[in-house]
Amino acid sequence: MSTSCNTIPFPGGHAVGVMALARRAKVGHTVALSVLALDQLMEGFAKIFVLTLVAVFVPLPERMGQAILVFIAAIGFFASIMFYFAHKQPGIREGQETVSFTGKVRAFLSRWSAHLEVLRDIRIFSLGLVLALLMMLAQTLGIWAVQESLNLDLPIWAPILVMGALNLATVLPITPGNFGVYEGTAFLVYQFCGLTPELALSLALLQHLCFLVPMVGSGYVVLLFLTSAQKENLSEEKWVADET
Repeated sequence: MSTSCNTIPFPGGHAVGVMALARRAKVGHTVALSVLALDQLMEGFAKIFVLTLVAVFVPLPERMGQAILVFIAAIGFFASIMFYFAHKQPGIREGQETVSFTGKVRAFLSRWSAHLEVLRDIRIFSLGLVLALLMMLAQTLGIWAVQESLNLDLPIWAPILVMGALNLATVLPITPGNFGVYEGTAFLVYQFCGLTPELALSLALLQHLCFLVPMVGSGYVVLLFLTSAQKENLSEEKWVADET
């Protein structure tokens, strides 16, 4: 899913992830969709935390401050809907799902909300949120490491600002791998931090490359391993058939 979401524009990458989880793990589409929704919710909470740090410690342009407020409101609305369905599951009468379109939708929502256990268990919810925050911390440290590798004199809050701006700009990956959007956002932020256009562009390109290698490359490594394993299994089955 990491590979598909960083290769295919929205919503293709997410659809591939849902289908892969539903078919390979054989959990069904409602469970897979619940997992995706919960993943996006946890990631949204982690992004709000990063954006709050940006708003507190960084002197922001007025437009970015407004964008942060809009993003927080959108995540809050999305979270409210999910918490509502998790704690008040829509009821469905027997046979109602086959009567009308409304009944089918209601039946789907009932099955979907039944798998939002994370939002009904504060311990699991807290653990998921901590993991999402650790993911954001790892990405921010990666941005800091790339900046340090070029020995640039940047403000201490530069990695947080870059991470916050990228979180806003790449909410919906409209281009494959966010190419262009990622570089353009990082370029503008680094210029805001005082870098020359040449240095800002070089840093943006290097940073995106370091981000894509593990995010996309790991998926291809897994696919290569699975393909090789499947070929070995097929060859073994054919050899056994020939022997018999």
